[in-house]
Amino acid sequence: MKKTIVLSVCLLLLMLVPASAKKKEVSDRAYWSALTWKMSQPVLENMAKGELQAKMQTEFSPSFDNRNKKVLYMECFGRLMAGIAPWLSLPDDSRSIPYCMAAMQPLALIAWYKTLPKELSNGQVRAALTKSLHRMFDDQNNFKEGGYLTIGFCSHQPNVADWYTNNGSLYMTSLVFMPLGLPATDPFWTDAAQPWTQVKAWGGKPFPKDHRWADTIKTADKW
Repeated sequence: MKKTIVLSVCLLLLMLVPASAKKKEVSDRAYWSALTWKMSQPVLENMAKGELQAKMQTEFSPSFDNRNKKVLYMECFGRLMAGIAPWLSLPDDSRSIPYCMAAMQPLALIAWYKTLPKELSNGQVRAALTKSLHRMFDDQNNFKEGGYLTIGFCSHQPNVADWYTNNGSLYMTSLVFMPLGLPATDPFWTDAAQPWTQVKAWGGKPFPKDHRWADTIKTADKW
């Protein structure tokens, strides 16, 4: 009887907790911005102080070749800026698994350019990218204790690295943040979230056939 009373009191107290005490819902754009800051802050803050080389927790592929390892710092800054400064952009280059969200660079780019195919809505693209960001970064060990990215796809997985991989090159994943160059009032951020193709397909709903999108940019690759 006493246990029942205690349980009832606990349930009553939970019901009385004000809504403001519950976790507030964060907008997609606010989440993207917060993740961008989390990824960028250790790099840019220490670089501004001239301390990046001294403080960055570096990591290299187990099969890393004999090139100068200081290339890491240049890659880290250059690739990060390509993502967080939308007026800079790189051709699609997502060969390495540890580049994570860099595979979404073409989609992020055409969303920022506002040239999405008519079959893709702003709500679909934003919802799909946001879901991927949550899945990859929220509960996984993608960051070292100092806040720098670590080699892996969805956690620390150095075995997926290529011979040219270091954790400076991983900042190519920031290319997914290019739509942050659109104002908060843009339809990309304000349109209601909509299910994307995989959600419709696995949910047994009708869905259109997606086709490969390609651009005319040609990049040489000696490999």
